[in-house]
Amino acid sequence: MKIKSLQIDNYRVLNNFNIDFSNNDIINPITVICGINGSGKTTLLEFINEVFKKQNITLANKESYINIEQEQYSKNSLFNENKYKLTSGFLKKNNTDFKINFSDKLIYYKASKENTSAQKLITNYIDELIYEKDIKSSDAYEELRGFLNKTLKAFNLEVEFGSLDKNKEIYFKNNQSDRIKLKDLSGGEKEIITKIFPLYISNIKDSVILIDEPESSLHPNWQNEIMTLYQEVAKQYNNQIIITTHSPHIVSATPNKYLKILVKEDGLINVIDSSTKSYGRKIDEILLEIFKVKGLRTPKIENKILKLENLIQEDKYKTIEYQELLKELEDTLGRFDSDLAMHRMEVKRKELAK
Repeated sequence: MKIKSLQIDNYRVLNNFNIDFSNNDIINPITVICGINGSGKTTLLEFINEVFKKQNITLANKESYINIEQEQYSKNSLFNENKYKLTSGFLKKNNTDFKINFSDKLIYYKASKENTSAQKLITNYIDELIYEKDIKSSDAYEELRGFLNKTLKAFNLEVEFGSLDKNKEIYFKNNQSDRIKLKDLSGGEKEIITKIFPLYISNIKDSVILIDEPESSLHPNWQNEIMTLYQEVAKQYNNQIIITTHSPHIVSATPNKYLKILVKEDGLINVIDSSTKSYGRKIDEILLEIFKVKGLRTPKIENKILKLENLIQEDKYKTIEYQELLKELEDTLGRFDSDLAMHRMEVKRKELAK
């Protein structure tokens, strides 16, 4: 089951809101949604979750629609068989109240603070293998080792799953020790386990997976790598993954056709398909063009550099004010800071022109 498109009226900040998760009528395996705070990213995920899990949404009797693809229909069809009208508290098909039972086909990973702990994930998985699937303990541990090590290796971490003792204490190992407790792993390492490990062990197939801000607690290098694993999970198991993010690293690692940018315009939230060729762009370019940050430095320094530039343009570069400001910035940033070097070159150009 996959979502092709949504039309939402009057749900929190989303009013007359439309989003298409496909390209050329083919649903994207991954959609990455970014935008400033308050642009409705998390609200969109919560709306989808409520439609499929609770089915008690309140839309003030406005018309909303969700277009769903199911496996029994041709992927080349227009999906009209699966277009559901959403009104206040109900889903309707052909103007008839209709309860869809897709709750087992949707998984929502909220922000990291609400995720299941790594300890609980691992011990529950072992218990399920041994006590519910009647797998021998040794085979269960070997299966666990395979999944965990695949997850950790993908991020070039120099740590592997070691063992699990009779008290279910989990140990990892590296070149220095083979008795590293789970609680002694870094926060980022534990976050990787909670974010990626469940996707491998939960047998999630033909489903919609919602992930809110996967970058939390992850080093920027890992934020780049996580997109590769999400795409693998989506394509290998025929899943649709919808991600919201504030991470320029994740945006830069997202193919252009999979990126959606939410913007506020005239009181409405609109969707912009990526037309800025963000894939592979430098992080500072992503910050300025996609996230619309006002500057790449802390504002206090940014303002001083701007003041320095204005003094040069006003031919006041020989003043005490200019010299003192330049000295202050060189002490703070270093003489070879790129902006300061450019300003010194501009002063020389002006002097030669006289």
